[in-house]
Amino acid sequence: MFLSNVHNFRAIAIIMIVAGHSVFWFDLQGFPVLSRVLLDVFQGGTVMFVFIAGYLFHHLSAKYEYKRYLKKKFLNVLLPYLVLSIPAVYHAIWVEGLEERFVELQDTGVFYKVAWLYLKGGAHLNHPLWFIPMIMLFYLAAPLFMFISKNQKWYLLLVILLPVSLLVHRPIYPNLDVFHSFLNFLPVYILGMFFSQFRLKLDEYLKNNFIWLVLIFLMILFYQIFFMEYHGVHTSVSMFSTEKGVIDILLLQKLILSILLLHLLKILDRIVANRLDYIA
Repeated sequence: MFLSNVHNFRAIAIIMIVAGHSVFWFDLQGFPVLSRVLLDVFQGGTVMFVFIAGYLFHHLSAKYEYKRYLKKKFLNVLLPYLVLSIPAVYHAIWVEGLEERFVELQDTGVFYKVAWLYLKGGAHLNHPLWFIPMIMLFYLAAPLFMFISKNQKWYLLLVILLPVSLLVHRPIYPNLDVFHSFLNFLPVYILGMFFSQFRLKLDEYLKNNFIWLVLIFLMILFYQIFFMEYHGVHTSVSMFSTEKGVIDILLLQKLILSILLLHLLKILDRIVANRLDYIA
């Protein structure tokens, strides 16, 4: 069954990610409040994208067959990544001088360097491609997610995983630690699955409590903008380090925003219709 609100949500998530990367191109030194607003509103869009990825995984799980699933992901995700990275990998190794930035690659062969760059993703020029090696781990872990979907009590893992994720934070730029990123986004993906699996019950709950959730979202955003020292994506040198605070407030904010948007797009389905089709 096609879910137009989920389709439109994906478009908004893409817009948020592009906007979040674009904030840094503007000189906002004379506009501190505007700068904080833009960073806290638009950055962290990856949370929304991973949330909807988990949602769609469960929604389409009736057609799930692991080999066919991996083949599709190889053709649609991994292969384009491998091809599009070729110029950046070439530049990193033969033009830039990779060993100057990454001393661990000194005295290693070319094939090792190429493999390292592909596995790390964000190490070469196309830094946003850090996402691909990470999401590939989610694809490989599909049997685990199917197990959770079929044994619903395992969703209780979210009680542990979500607080852990709020403490882990994202790796610092340029996002070289794939497993760090995976752990950070793991509960986001599972929560997306949860919202798909219990969609009807949760839709009814949101219908009755939508305003309260909006107020919670606005309170968090207000706190971020006016009371937090750091703005935008919360990063850390290592897992559980606290350079930008103990709790990743932005992740929590974007999770709540994801839930709100998903429900709001359902309410406004006739108005939004297929206007976001091209982007989605």
